Amino acid sequence: MRYILFDIDGTLTADGDGGGAGSAALNHACRDLFGKENGFDSIQKAGKTDLIILKEGFALHGVPYTPENAQAFRDRYLYYLARFVNEDGKRAHSLPGAAELLDALRERADDVAFGLLTGNWSDGARIKLGSVGLAHYFFSNGTRPLGAFGEDAPTRPDLVPIAWKRFRERYGRDAEPGDTAIVGDTPRDIEAAKANGAAAIGVTTGPYSRAQLEAAGADVVLDGIADTQAVLRVLLGGGK
Repeated sequence: MRYILFDIDGTLTADGDGGGAGSAALNHACRDLFGKENGFDSIQKAGKTDLIILKEGFALHGVPYTPENAQAFRDRYLYYLARFVNEDGKRAHSLPGAAELLDALRERADDVAFGLLTGNWSDGARIKLGSVGLAHYFFSNGTRPLGAFGEDAPTRPDLVPIAWKRFRERYGRDAEPGDTAIVGDTPRDIEAAKANGAAAIGVTTGPYSRAQLEAAGADVVLDGIADTQAVLRVLLGGGK
């Protein structure tokens, strides 16, 4: 069975014209809890897990990273994220072809499974995807979603074995590295795939160029996911 794992931000969705709801939510949580305005603006976020972003923010502002501080920040961040994803300017949108591609993969449930490999906390992933009408592809039927999330491990390469574990729990068999494809818009997505022997599929719908994704080791780089049949050929053909 083929196992396809998608990043979210810049791969399935794009930020609103006024900036990302996630970045705004980080800044508002930081202001509320620590009195720092625009406290996460200087932190590069693309491809990182929420845990790493949080730790970098805490270190930047001299805030002790404790379980209590981390939980308080996460709760406040999710509160603002749920608010901002529905606000003009910050509202995200699904990238062209996202729903069509997921529909096509769902029609092949006998030989294809798909899930998320994202640095977002799972609650944040649900909020973001819900705001653009894509959550039901991943969060449904009361089952744990396939894939791995920002709370599962600190780095993306460490997320892949967790995604395989969840595949095994659902299907009763292992997902082979050679049958796994990871789709993302940053070099960190490519790194996660290559470190685990999976196919690395880059997309240029985020902040990185084709040249940067190829330099990171992508097996294939796509200029988007709008052409459903072309993307399916890549995803189901071993990433070639």
